[in-house]
Amino acid sequence: MATSSFDSTIHITKENADSLIKILNEHPGRIPLKVGDVLEASWGYDQTNVDFFQVVALRGKTQCVIREICGRENPKNHDEKAPARDVFLAPKYSTFIKDNEKGAIKKIEYWSDRPSVSLSSFASAYLCDESDSFYETPSYMQR
Repeated sequence: MATSSFDSTIHITKENADSLIKILNEHPGRIPLKVGDVLEASWGYDQTNVDFFQVVALRGKTQCVIREICGRENPKNHDEKAPARDVFLAPKYSTFIKDNEKGAIKKIEYWSDRPSVSLSSFASAYLCDESDSFYETPSYMQR
């Protein structure tokens, strides 16, 4: 669980204003994914596992390419971790992506107008604020 609330503020620059306005007009209330965005997946039965992903490319309006990134321990609460942008997980350690060097193509979905991608039958990843930290069962954090 996030220790702070989700911030849905979009920072609009002159370069992306036109495309953002078009997307928001087509789907009022939806937050578009962009390259560099970080997604968080909390999953597990009888324990909480947390994985982070970074959008590395967009494929049209409905797909993105993601790669798994590392988490960093919250120094104030050792049971929590936060995403480490641009620190990509070694390919053999990725839980949901077969080749983490190439990434995985995922369909962009929305849950309450918040972008997400399905990772498996039991996990989805949602847009998160990089300043948030997320609880994880301590034994899983060792990987």
